[in-house]
Amino acid sequence: MSEYGVGLIDLGPPEFSVTLRGRRHFVYGLSALSVFDLIKLHPEIQALMQQQFSAITPENLMKMGPVVALRIMAMGLLKRSGFTDEKKWLEAVNDGIRQLADLGMAEQIDLLDTVLTATMPQGKDPFIERLNHLKSLFNPGPQETSAPSTNSHASSDDVSLRTAPTHGVRPLDS
Repeated sequence: MSEYGVGLIDLGPPEFSVTLRGRRHFVYGLSALSVFDLIKLHPEIQALMQQQFSAITPENLMKMGPVVALRIMAMGLLKRSGFTDEKKWLEAVNDGIRQLADLGMAEQIDLLDTVLTATMPQGKDPFIERLNHLKSLFNPGPQETSAPSTNSHASSDDVSLRTAPTHGVRPLDS
């Protein structure tokens, strides 16, 4: 730990991985910076978020078009902090999109599911509740309502990581 709190080395390796074509890959999930990049490139995602955060599902992302889903997958496989130059970051994402486009649909769905799980490890409902709370801090007007949590194992106080789906995707061994 650094004198300023948690040091970068203290963050440790990613918790999730996915096996694609027999090779295991780390899945980092999307950081806030990655989400902002995604919204800049695809304004329709912001429109979806403004409707209701709970409308963001793998199915809705796939309906937006394969490029959006592929971009999310590529971003989730790349460590954003490894790129100081935004142009190089976007080139790496675009290269990833080209490579991921050749995967079969089942592998793409497994990967997208794992990226979303790594981005929201406690599940969608607690994530939405926390986003709505943050939104209310900056906009004290009427809050967006979200569906009640259906995850009986995770409460808003539960900060432990849940495991990834078992269909070809597994957490990294300790």
